[in-house]
Amino acid sequence: MGKLDNKVVLITGSTSGIGLASAKLALKEKAARVIISNQKGIINQEITRLMGDNCELIKLDVQSEIDWEEAINLIDSKYGRLDVLINNAGITGTKLKNQALGLEETSFESWKEVLGVNLDGIFLGCKAAMKLMAKSEQSSIINVGSRSGISGRHDRIAYASSKAAIAALTKSIAIYATSKNYNVRCNLVLPSTILTPMWEPLLEEKENGNFELPEKYSEKIPMKRFGKPEEVAHAIIFLASDESSYITGAEIIIDGGTSACDSLRN
Repeated sequence: MGKLDNKVVLITGSTSGIGLASAKLALKEKAARVIISNQKGIINQEITRLMGDNCELIKLDVQSEIDWEEAINLIDSKYGRLDVLINNAGITGTKLKNQALGLEETSFESWKEVLGVNLDGIFLGCKAAMKLMAKSEQSSIINVGSRSGISGRHDRIAYASSKAAIAALTKSIAIYATSKNYNVRCNLVLPSTILTPMWEPLLEEKENGNFELPEKYSEKIPMKRFGKPEEVAHAIIFLASDESSYITGAEIIIDGGTSACDSLRN
């Protein structure tokens, strides 16, 4: 027996970091099918090792309404239901050609691209999947936000704004589903300081002998360490499972205690 016995699961942005950790854990928890996706549908070596009889990869650009409709139609035709949707795809905007950084440095085009992936992608996914998910006895949507949506970021204004909007979207979808008498729950996880590919430049500095910067970040976290993608995945799978059947419209902060800390009295 597993927490996701016989469930069909779709995870966006699931070929690295939190998404990949969630896919691996979903398989471990006996999901009937785990559908992983990325924008190009390209399989790397780690994904190849992950793939098996209960896992498949599809191409899904979360900004494309057509891609979403095709993905949901494919799942409907093959499995007739979708029990879990994990909206994990997201970008910070720092790797765009025109970086989305502070207020004056961020172009309108970069602003729209960050919100297009982080916010529009979740709206389109939930809209496309809702009718199919309503066919299940119990289904669950988990949106992946960020603690930056609570605190704000002076250096990633588009990112923080998009993540803040996801909180309101999650609550609105949760209540919409109950208003329709759908057995669809919708919840939000808010990770922070998790060792995902976003932190690779920091790790490279450590490998090159600059220990000061990584240790500086860790010292600001009450638990004195970065989180692991697997630790976020466990919270996601809990919300995906029937163990959380009375939880909807809720938020779980996963940040090693940072948001609970009074920075003026450390």
